[in-house]
Amino acid sequence: MDQNGPKAPDDEKTKDLIETLAKNVAKHGKVLEKKFKEKQGKNSNVSFLDEGKEFNDYYKHRVNIFLKF
Repeated sequence: MDQNGPKAPDDEKTKDLIETLAKNVAKHGKVLEKKFKEKQGKNSNVSFLDEGKEFNDYYKHRVNIFLKF
Protein backbone atom coordinates (compact mmCIF):
# COMPACT_ATOMS: atom_id res chain seq x y z
CA MET A 1 0.00 0.00 0.00
CA ASP A 2 0.98 3.59 -0.50
CA GLN A 3 2.29 4.76 2.87
CA ASN A 4 1.94 8.43 1.87
CA GLY A 5 -1.80 8.18 1.12
CA PRO A 6 -4.79 8.69 3.39
CA LYS A 7 -5.25 6.39 6.38
CA ALA A 8 -6.81 3.03 5.57
CA PRO A 9 -9.56 1.56 7.75
CA ASP A 10 -8.38 -0.76 10.53
CA ASP A 11 -11.39 -2.99 9.92
CA GLU A 12 -10.40 -5.57 7.29
CA LYS A 13 -13.97 -6.01 6.04
CA THR A 14 -14.32 -2.29 5.29
CA LYS A 15 -10.85 -2.14 3.79
CA ASP A 16 -11.59 -5.12 1.52
CA LEU A 17 -14.88 -3.54 0.42
CA ILE A 18 -13.13 -0.27 -0.42
CA GLU A 19 -10.34 -2.06 -2.30
CA THR A 20 -12.77 -4.19 -4.33
CA LEU A 21 -15.08 -1.31 -5.17
CA ALA A 22 -12.19 1.04 -6.01
CA LYS A 23 -10.67 -1.54 -8.35
CA ASN A 24 -13.99 -2.11 -10.12
CA VAL A 25 -14.81 1.61 -10.38
CA ALA A 26 -11.37 2.22 -11.89
CA LYS A 27 -12.04 -0.54 -14.41
CA HIS A 28 -15.72 0.13 -15.24
CA GLY A 29 -16.16 3.84 -14.44
CA LYS A 30 -18.15 6.02 -12.06
CA VAL A 31 -21.43 4.58 -13.37
CA LEU A 32 -20.65 1.44 -11.36
CA GLU A 33 -20.11 3.54 -8.24
CA LYS A 34 -23.43 5.31 -8.77
CA LYS A 35 -25.32 2.01 -9.23
CA PHE A 36 -23.62 0.50 -6.18
CA LYS A 37 -24.51 3.53 -4.08
CA GLU A 38 -28.14 3.42 -5.24
CA LYS A 39 -28.44 -0.28 -4.35
CA GLN A 40 -26.90 0.23 -0.92
CA GLY A 41 -29.12 3.16 -0.01
CA LYS A 42 -28.32 4.48 3.44
CA ASN A 43 -26.15 1.50 4.40
CA SER A 44 -23.61 2.91 6.87
CA ASN A 45 -21.02 0.38 5.66
CA VAL A 46 -20.63 2.38 2.44
CA SER A 47 -20.65 5.88 3.91
CA PHE A 48 -17.08 6.23 2.55
CA LEU A 49 -18.72 6.96 -0.83
CA ASP A 50 -20.04 10.27 0.50
CA GLU A 51 -17.85 13.35 0.23
CA GLY A 52 -16.34 14.33 3.57
CA LYS A 53 -17.17 11.05 5.32
CA GLU A 54 -14.61 8.86 7.01
CA PHE A 55 -12.40 6.97 4.52
CA ASN A 56 -13.76 8.88 1.50
CA ASP A 57 -10.26 10.24 0.87
CA TYR A 58 -8.82 6.73 1.12
CA TYR A 59 -11.44 5.39 -1.30
CA LYS A 60 -10.76 8.13 -3.88
CA HIS A 61 -7.02 7.60 -3.45
CA ARG A 62 -7.38 3.87 -4.15
CA VAL A 63 -9.51 4.51 -7.26
CA ASN A 64 -6.77 6.80 -8.56
CA ILE A 65 -4.10 4.21 -7.81
CA PHE A 66 -6.03 1.53 -9.72
CA LEU A 67 -6.59 3.90 -12.66
CA LYS A 68 -2.82 3.98 -13.15
CA PHE A 69 -2.70 0.22 -13.83
